[in-house]
Amino acid sequence: MGLPGHPGVPASAPERPPAAALARRRARADVRGQRAARPLRLPARPEPGRGRADQSPGLARSLPCASQTALVGAGLPAPRGPHRPGRSGRRARADRARVPCRTCSPVAQGSAEMTAGASTWHRLIAFLSGHHRFQVTTHVHPDGDAVGAQVGLALFLVELGKSTLLVNEDPVPRIYRFLDPEGRVRTYEPGRDDPDVAACDAAIIVDVASLERVGRPGAAARRHNLPFACIDHHVTNDGIGDVSVVRPDAASTASLVLDLIRAMGRKPSPRVAEALYVGLATDTGWFRFANATPEAFRDAAELVASGAQPPRIYELVYENLSWPRTRLLARALATLASDAGGRIAYLTITRAMFAETGATDDEVEGFVDKLRELGGVEVIIMFRETPQGGTKVSLRAKHDADVASLAERFGGGGHRRAAGIDLKAPLEAVVPLMLAAARELLNA
Repeated sequence: MGLPGHPGVPASAPERPPAAALARRRARADVRGQRAARPLRLPARPEPGRGRADQSPGLARSLPCASQTALVGAGLPAPRGPHRPGRSGRRARADRARVPCRTCSPVAQGSAEMTAGASTWHRLIAFLSGHHRFQVTTHVHPDGDAVGAQVGLALFLVELGKSTLLVNEDPVPRIYRFLDPEGRVRTYEPGRDDPDVAACDAAIIVDVASLERVGRPGAAARRHNLPFACIDHHVTNDGIGDVSVVRPDAASTASLVLDLIRAMGRKPSPRVAEALYVGLATDTGWFRFANATPEAFRDAAELVASGAQPPRIYELVYENLSWPRTRLLARALATLASDAGGRIAYLTITRAMFAETGATDDEVEGFVDKLRELGGVEVIIMFRETPQGGTKVSLRAKHDADVASLAERFGGGGHRRAAGIDLKAPLEAVVPLMLAAARELLNA
């Protein structure tokens, strides 16, 4: 067998490197070992007016002057500079403190042993041990991973003898409500929930890269000065929280909650396993997406062994849809259009469509992924008009396009192949500008 890229050179008899080269390799290995042993250091928060956007060249380099004027007039946030291929991933690795790769960590392999580099798990476990009543919340418009991680973590905390308050900005989508039959996950109402938030002594946010994406429950936690921890796998997460576990290589945030359970020397109960399996399965597209790694399948196997039932979960999530949702999907697909020679596919959902079908906002979960079935498409966009007259943008990439970098430019975030943006501007202003930015992304 030859060396990669050099089929004529046998791999079994490599030439011995010179002594100087060996010395350099050993030096590099020593440096890597020193880096691995460093404790987590959370990045300092930028001062007002000193954020990353202030250091960028602005929109002038990425869109023509007419588009720039339209952007400001439409009330869109100032974009954060032109797209650079792979920028968000490389910069994230350079700027953000992370715990070790799940593949290498003993925790990822099912061991509760703590070694150098796993200090973040020690800190999170100490955080849990030092508090009793937790506010547990997630991002606006929660998806399967958000709900699964939130419910799974809360159930585990109760098993530890802790008390929990589950409150979100938006309702749990109907297809995930079987995870919370008691209805403990509330939609935030200030008069009812603010005193309960004040009664908590700590908060945990899951599957979210910024406090702004938490909405009013996050504002309430800040208002009452609750210390908080963050468990997340978004590449756009800057390490928010007093304790932060951020692993972009994890298939889902639910996978990280499973890692926490392992780190504490425990196993998930059947209900916890079911919630975490929902998070893992939905965030990997039922193990079809690129994040369906060997680690993801090992996590799934452990969760099934702990009581999760994939046939039941699949039926409840994907074969239990309402008639209003199906009618809304039909109307949305009727708006299907393409751009950039078929490389971009997009659809639009208006408030009139919701009124006509009787569907609710939480029932659009999964619509954007329907367009993955189109051949030749590289970027998929769903534009949804919000009740307040703004626009929710959902972005997907089938191959190498980095839609997280696109979302970041407009104040959103997410993963390289799945991201989102919440904008206050109306549909008619957002659609042409977002399509122009998507074309730029593909042509970069």
